[in-house]
Amino acid sequence: MIERITSLEEIPQWKRRELCSAIRTFSRVCGLTPCVIIADPGTIRTLGAKAPWLLAEYTKASWANVMSRLRCALEIGGVKVHRQRRNFKLNAEWELLVVPLSRRDRDEIHRFAGWCSIREIGPHHVSPEIFDRYYAYLDQQMTQRNPRERGHVARRAWNRAVVTLGSPYPPIPAPEPIGKRCVRWEDFPQSLRDEVRAYSTRMLKPGLFDEEHRPIKPVTLENYLTRLRVIVSRQNIWRNSRRKLAECGPRLGVDVTRRACGAASADVRWSVA
Repeated sequence: MIERITSLEEIPQWKRRELCSAIRTFSRVCGLTPCVIIADPGTIRTLGAKAPWLLAEYTKASWANVMSRLRCALEIGGVKVHRQRRNFKLNAEWELLVVPLSRRDRDEIHRFAGWCSIREIGPHHVSPEIFDRYYAYLDQQMTQRNPRERGHVARRAWNRAVVTLGSPYPPIPAPEPIGKRCVRWEDFPQSLRDEVRAYSTRMLKPGLFDEEHRPIKPVTLENYLTRLRVIVSRQNIWRNSRRKLAECGPRLGVDVTRRACGAASADVRWSVA
């Protein structure tokens, strides 16, 4: 990359020196040499997140300058990079949709709207598949931290500000977490689903003959069941539990003993807090 930038005579010499210096500085702080670092946004993002720039006596502002020049060097070198302050121009359809929004919503959705504009994707064509493409774009071309969270910011702004009552635009659900896929409830044995249904019914209704039993909110129950589904997706723990879910109290907890390697063991105990 340094050789390529040095050979570009159409760029002023001071600019070439500045960009090459940023590449060498980034490599030195990361404890590597420029020749072993792949010119890839994902690689730069990973190394930059771990770079001990404070120990190298750089201030936050000076390190931000190094990263900005590094992104500029990548772009000049032919690598597709999502620039942090790139100002995408919105087409007329997106402009009409975004302008009436509040300042916060407009700022959070503007980058996604601009990304759609340059790809000729109108607001009426936005779907979960479009957001999946946007997530992939951020992951592949963004050098800043947490590219997926930046996509979530746009998705939440879309659902909050654009998908209003009577709006023709569809809500975008949160994507499945990477590496944390759960088994669907309908894929579990019928016996477990019956127990979950009985437990849910009991926890949402007040006890007629049990004064200590208090119903819980539906959102609380949903959180309990989500945590339960994550755990039981890992192994058949419903076969190891002798206690039925409907007999559990309002706070359903799962104590999972893990081995040193991090995998959940078969020793699973239901506990009631």
